[in-house]
Amino acid sequence: MKEEKILLGQKKGNITIQVYREKNTNKTFFYLKSDSDSLLPIVDILEDTLKNY
Repeated sequence: MKEEKILLGQKKGNITIQVYREKNTNKTFFYLKSDSDSLLPIVDILEDTLKNY
């Protein structure tokens, strides 16, 4: 049986992460986009974390 999760709270926005691989170097890079300025501090944390990969 599939377990359903319930979230209680107000949605603040979305963060989209696109993943790319550079053809010549095979290096992975990311593009992050937020639909709300209030999420920019979280985007910054995600960008810093993804730089390690």
